[in-house]
Amino acid sequence: MYKVIGVLLVVLVMSLGIYSLFGSAEKEGKFTISSVPTFNKEDWQEGTTIYFGYKIDWEGDTRPTLTNVEVKRNGMKIGSNDQQFSITPYVFDEKSSSNLIGVLSEQFVDRDTLMPVNGHMVDDHFYLVLSVELLDSSVNTDVDTLEITYKINNSTNTVELPLEKGFITNE
Repeated sequence: MYKVIGVLLVVLVMSLGIYSLFGSAEKEGKFTISSVPTFNKEDWQEGTTIYFGYKIDWEGDTRPTLTNVEVKRNGMKIGSNDQQFSITPYVFDEKSSSNLIGVLSEQFVDRDTLMPVNGHMVDDHFYLVLSVELLDSSVNTDVDTLEITYKINNSTNTVELPLEKGFITNE
């Protein structure tokens, strides 16, 4: 009798452990992009920096802490040695008195309203700002994905959010 109870207890504990490890990941939440700004390629001069603001919503019971945001093109991360774009991610400080950033050139951005991504705790949304310098005006391949890395309960997660439009338009 004690063996049966012991076995049932072990199975119950293992089941709860497996559920908390795998089953709760779906309940933790998800990110979605609710704004996608673009800039006319003809108006963007090589060597200039444009700031793109994205509203990113969070649906979930637990608050994630951002650790990194990267941008991808054709499945590859755009790194510091990219020939077309130089990209730095920030989080816009909503407590500031400045207006939100949609698409702004560098001279109109209050850099005091931009905070590092790493360590930012998300409530129900945040405003991601990408500082993007155009290095090559003959750019022919635009970006297509944001990759957000975040932590929940000491577990690191990564999500890819497709961008319907990249940085540039030809309109």
